[in-house]
Amino acid sequence: MRQKPFTSIAGVCVLLVVSVFFVSTDVFAQPDWVQFTDETASRITASADVSISDTAEKDYIWGDIDNDGDIDLICVRKQPFTSGGIQAFRTNVLFMNEGGTLVDRTAEYASASDVAGDNGFLTPTNDRDVMLGDFNNDGWLDFVTAVTLADGQPKHISYPRIYMNLGLVNGNWGGFLHEDARMEQFEGNAPNGTPHAPRFCSVDVGDIDGDGDVDIYIGDYDSGGAQTLDFNDRLLLNDGTGFFTDGTAIVFSGNIVVGGSPFPFQQSAFGMASAIVDMNGDNILDIVKDTALNPPQYVGVAYNTPGNVGSFSAHKESFPSMAPYHVTIGDLNNDGANDVVVTDDAADSFLLNSGNDANGLANFNRFLYDFAGGTGATGDDGFGGNSIIADLDNDGWNDVIITDVDVDIAGCNRRMHIYHNLGNAPNVTLRQENDGGLWRPNGVHDVAVFDINGDGWKDMVIGTCTGTQIFMNEAPIGLNMTIPQTNPGQVPCTDTVEVNVLVEAF
Repeated sequence: MRQKPFTSIAGVCVLLVVSVFFVSTDVFAQPDWVQFTDETASRITASADVSISDTAEKDYIWGDIDNDGDIDLICVRKQPFTSGGIQAFRTNVLFMNEGGTLVDRTAEYASASDVAGDNGFLTPTNDRDVMLGDFNNDGWLDFVTAVTLADGQPKHISYPRIYMNLGLVNGNWGGFLHEDARMEQFEGNAPNGTPHAPRFCSVDVGDIDGDGDVDIYIGDYDSGGAQTLDFNDRLLLNDGTGFFTDGTAIVFSGNIVVGGSPFPFQQSAFGMASAIVDMNGDNILDIVKDTALNPPQYVGVAYNTPGNVGSFSAHKESFPSMAPYHVTIGDLNNDGANDVVVTDDAADSFLLNSGNDANGLANFNRFLYDFAGGTGATGDDGFGGNSIIADLDNDGWNDVIITDVDVDIAGCNRRMHIYHNLGNAPNVTLRQENDGGLWRPNGVHDVAVFDINGDGWKDMVIGTCTGTQIFMNEAPIGLNMTIPQTNPGQVPCTDTVEVNVLVEAF
């Protein structure tokens, strides 16, 4: 820390109340609205092929999985883009937060399974997404992975995989156990005798039926060549103990109308994103989905039915005539209602919730992002990927990150964008500032945004086409001011006095 003495002239009566006017300083503020420093070398401990030189497609979820008060990271991996067969399979990685360093503890805490010969995360799989949730209500976070394009493989490889948190074992955290029996095989076998293999792309969890346990919604896609069965999306109901069965047929009815044509809500062409959230403010959870590339192509909501919670008959497209690819849900203008960030194959946008229609279903207004130019560029670079909503500068307004790698179409030459929320509610501006840009690299699959070192500022783990980078958030410089006791305690009204003030930057 640097200390700089300042001098000031203050005139007061009887008791010295210091009004300080600084005349010089060598302390400078951040040049940008937010500042990150690349600390990859000191913040990750893992083999290079699953960290700094990892070329796999990466998707993240983060949370305090060992209940020690800091945030840990789960990374699921596969061969990039839409690819199947065992050549596409990759192992996954469990990074434990150990004093602000992310340490690969996969072998110790995520390599057990109840299937003979299966080694949990150390068994290569084709996982495209992952979500945390306490499936058996024991106070410890479990998780599920969304598996794709594993035709010809046994059920424990081709279906979503459930990992249960073992909690404390003899006083120490026991890690995770992959438990195949917790996921029902909800369709039969293909002609070759192996299970029909789903092609799941997205997953979220939440209590959709109000029975006190979390259920699973999982999005399907049709790309990747011929398949023995088109699964479409599935809603998997929790029996209260963490065992899941397919409830899709009993919870959904009716259609969503897109461009004048009706579709069952669970039908997807490319179910890139799914979310279980309350969209119309009735305090029961709805289901949001994005289905991309081919008809039906839309962002829409299946609304939970008040009075019959757990049934979905009212469906509505959130905004017409878009080319959506990914969505993330969060409150962008601090009005208490959930908004939608849309990655679009045309212009990326965000949808602000403007209240409900006469049927109690949410309406949205669409806005485009603003660009400051310079390193901020003047557009969103075309195709994008995952999006994240997070307050990066601790100003109380959520900012937006949109990655640039399209998971279906090859290409790592575009740039990740970070949009600064200016807080000018109700119709907030989200702007790509003319910042330094080093923390917005090219070729980004996903970003995990959480406080790694416990300083109260959100950091970024960035998964790129060529590796993993960790950027630490630099808190803005503050000033501690101290008035030495050598200053006089009072001054006559007609006099002036020099007052020394010690300023310490932090």
